[in-house]
Amino acid sequence: MTQPQSHASDGTDPMLFTEKRSNTRMLGVAFAFSVAGGITLLVYCYQQKQWWPMAPVALLIFLWGMMIGGNLMGRRRLSPILRLDERSVYFIGGPLYAPRLEEIALSSISRIERESSVGVRVVLNDSARGTVSKPTRRTIPSGLLPLKDRKRFNAALKARIASST
Repeated sequence: MTQPQSHASDGTDPMLFTEKRSNTRMLGVAFAFSVAGGITLLVYCYQQKQWWPMAPVALLIFLWGMMIGGNLMGRRRLSPILRLDERSVYFIGGPLYAPRLEEIALSSISRIERESSVGVRVVLNDSARGTVSKPTRRTIPSGLLPLKDRKRFNAALKARIASST
């Protein structure tokens, strides 16, 4: 869902996109089951007084659940997941255990290479680095958006890239 805008969009208004509610709901369920499963296995090992076969597995399940919980907390803190303003596009990136808000300046994007259900792949200008090697490619993850918002984001991104170059 996007943030409601009270006036017509002239291409310079910031656009904010949030992911589908079912995505964060599934992360919450995965967090709850992983942590509860890890604790249950540890209690079982304690009752049976037999730690070796199950304790490492239980700890891994518990740690996996805690990593999912950290990801969920980071996503909620960084929401909305996509922000498109007149100069930059912001999106959630980084590793699974520590998501962060990343920024790409629209002026540094030379073209859109590909659009897919996962995201938009852009080719960046490498003139600032002064290298002649392969161009840098980045993926802007728009696949977490509902289809209607994904199409709006892709169209707005194309328009703002065209106006910035």
